[in-house]
Amino acid sequence: MSEFGMDMAGSAATPPGGGAPRRPRANLGTNDEEEIFATFDRRIISRFWIFLKPHWKFLIFAQIAVLASALSGIQLPRVIGHAVDSATGQGANGHALDMALVGLGVYVVINAAFAFLDQWTTSRLAQAVIFDVRRAMFAHFQKVSLSFMDKTHVGRIMSRLQGDVGALQEFLESSTGVIGDIVTLIGITISLLLMNWKLGLLTMLVLPAMIGVRAVWLPYSKKTFMRARIASSIANGALAENINGIRTVQETRREAMNFELYTEKNEANFKAAVDSSFMSQIMTPTVDILTGLAMATVIVVGGNEVLGGELRVGAMVAYILFVQRFFEPVRMLSMQYTVMQRAMAAGARIFEVLDVPISIDDKPNAIELDKTTMDSTVELKNVSFGYAPDRRILHNVSLKVAPKQVIALVGPTGSGKTSIMSLVHRFYEVDEGAVLVGGHDVRDISLDSLGRVIGMVLQEPFLFSGTI
Repeated sequence: MSEFGMDMAGSAATPPGGGAPRRPRANLGTNDEEEIFATFDRRIISRFWIFLKPHWKFLIFAQIAVLASALSGIQLPRVIGHAVDSATGQGANGHALDMALVGLGVYVVINAAFAFLDQWTTSRLAQAVIFDVRRAMFAHFQKVSLSFMDKTHVGRIMSRLQGDVGALQEFLESSTGVIGDIVTLIGITISLLLMNWKLGLLTMLVLPAMIGVRAVWLPYSKKTFMRARIASSIANGALAENINGIRTVQETRREAMNFELYTEKNEANFKAAVDSSFMSQIMTPTVDILTGLAMATVIVVGGNEVLGGELRVGAMVAYILFVQRFFEPVRMLSMQYTVMQRAMAAGARIFEVLDVPISIDDKPNAIELDKTTMDSTVELKNVSFGYAPDRRILHNVSLKVAPKQVIALVGPTGSGKTSIMSLVHRFYEVDEGAVLVGGHDVRDISLDSLGRVIGMVLQEPFLFSGTI
C-alpha cells in the first residue's frame, strides 16, 4: 500500500483538516437540562419492549416473586397478632403459644425468602435489559460517522451512555415492584376494614392530607431537581474541559484562573445538590408524621375497645402493624411516579441516540479488497470537500499515488492535508469527485476491507488500555 508522509502539525483541538471550522454542535441533548421529567409515552414503552421482550420468561418469574413477597408480607401482621393472642392466654389451647411461635418463625423465613427472590429477580432483570441497551448504544456509536461526532459534545454522549441509562435502570428496578405495591395496598386496606371498619375509615382519613402534601411538593421538587441537574452538568463539563485542555492550561499558566472558575461552578453545584437532597428527604418525615397521626388515632380508639373487651390485644397489635405498613406502598407508588417521569425523559434521549442515522455504510455487495493481490494505487479525481456545506477546504483536487511511491503533502494548518487522508479512509464523504483505492471508488468498497489496507499514523497516537 502507498505510504503518505504527511505534515500533521494541526492542534489536537482542531477538527480534521486543521483550521477548518467545525459545524455548529449537534442538537443531541441540548434540552437535557430544560426538562428532566416527561409524561408517560406509549411510543417509548413500545420501543423499550423490544429490549425487554427477550427476557419475558424472567419478567414473569420476577412478577411472580414480587406477588408472592407482597401476599406473604400482607399476612405477617396477622400471624404476629395470633402469636400475641396466644401469649396473653387468648389462644385456643395451652400449646397455642409454642405452635404460634413456630408458625411465626416459619412464616418469617418464607417471607424473607420471597423478599430475597423479589429483589434478586428484579435486579437481575434490570441488569440484563440495561446490558442490552448499553450494547446497542455502543454498537451504534461505532458505526456513526465522524461528521456526526465532530458536531456532538462528548460529554453529552457520555451522559446518554451513563446518566440516562442509569435512570432507566432505576426505573426497571422499581417498576416491577409496582404490582406488588398495589397488591399490598389493596390487601392491607381490605384487612384494615375487615378487622375493624371504624378504625379502617379513621386510618383512611390521613390519605387526603398525604395527597395534598404531595401535590404541593411535586412542582417545587421538579424545579429543584432540574437546577441540581443543570449545576451538575455545568460542573462536570468544566472539569472535563479542563482535563482535555490541560496542555493549553499549563502552557498559558491558567491554573489559578481555571481553579477559581471551577470553584464557582462547584459551589453552585454544591448548593443545588443540598437543596435537591432537602427536597428529596422532606417527604419522609411528612409521611412519618401522618403515619404517627394515624397510629395515634388507632391506639386511642382501639385501646378503648381493648379495654372494653371489644377488641383482642393480638388484633390491636396486628392493626398497628398494618397501619405502619399501609403508608409504605403509598410512599413507594408516589416515588415511582417521579422515577417513571425521569425514565420517560431518559428513554426519549436514549432512543434519540439509537436513531442517529448512519450516513456512511457499506453498499449492497460492496467490494472486498485483498491487500495481497490488489493494485495499491490511490487516486483523487476532482475532489471537493468541506466540513461545513458553505465552506470548502478542498477545491477540485486531483492527485495520483502509484504503488511504492512516497508523497509528502505540505501546507499550512487548515489547508486540507489531514482531510485528504480522512477521505481516502472514507471517514467522510466527498462533496464532489471521487476517491479511488485500487481502482475502485471508496464508496463501493466495504469499510472493513478498506480499513485493513489503509494505514494511518496520527500526530498524537491513541493507545487502548490493555497488556503487552
